[in-house]
Amino acid sequence: MPEACATRSRRLRGHGATNAAPWEGARPMLKKILTWGGLAFLVFFVAYRPKEASNVVGNIGGGIMDAVRGLGDFVSNLLS
Repeated sequence: MPEACATRSRRLRGHGATNAAPWEGARPMLKKILTWGGLAFLVFFVAYRPKEASNVVGNIGGGIMDAVRGLGDFVSNLLS
């Protein structure tokens, strides 16, 4: 691109202008807030409701095991 066109293009866009959306700068802060909030909730849940917390973990583990077992059945049926 000739230099004159590049200079004109920069002038039209505004020097230093970016194509980023206005909320792009807020994403890291939002991620940090949600991470710390989730961690605080987790600590509260385990500290004040340990039985319910263990049930939740057990249910999640059982769901993951069911999914893995189903995937294993699928693969073994596929290969047989």
